[in-house]
Amino acid sequence: TVIRANAQSLPFTDNLFDAIYSYGVIHHTKDPSKTLRECRRVLKRKGLLLFYVYSNHKKNLFKRFGIIAENQIMSLLFLLPYQLKLIFCIGITPIVWLIFTVPSKLIKGIGLKKFAQKLPLNWGTTPFSILPDIKDRFLASINHRYSENSIKKLLEKSGFKAKKVIEDYSGIYIAAEKII
Repeated sequence: TVIRANAQSLPFTDNLFDAIYSYGVIHHTKDPSKTLRECRRVLKRKGLLLFYVYSNHKKNLFKRFGIIAENQIMSLLFLLPYQLKLIFCIGITPIVWLIFTVPSKLIKGIGLKKFAQKLPLNWGTTPFSILPDIKDRFLASINHRYSENSIKKLLEKSGFKAKKVIEDYSGIYIAAEKII
């Protein structure tokens, strides 16, 4: 069964699920703390929450500059209607691919894979293979970003204990348990 619902007001009874999996949703919600509390409400005792959120990439200078540029662009796009935002995303995708993905591929080609992963959008294969990621960033009105410590604090505040937190070049992956 598939149910479309608001993550901040789930249409389920308390203590219903053993686990919740969320990939790339919580960082797009207006109030991530409220979303996490709602997840806690519908999880059973010691229920598991597995999720992914955007990193603030404080330790990665290349991606940090990308986030600053992303925030500036988002503040301008906020004023435009959806169709113009979509046209913008389609238009910049090949340019972004040339600026980030192509250099990353060249760097990987000379054996520096770890360094290449530090560049934004390093995984693209063709100019438009990164379009979904561009749209995810620029068409979403909210993009919260976290450090490992800030996500742990948010979890604790929301009634969860972080079991495992892994931050890598793509973001932060979390396994958390409902605190009784």
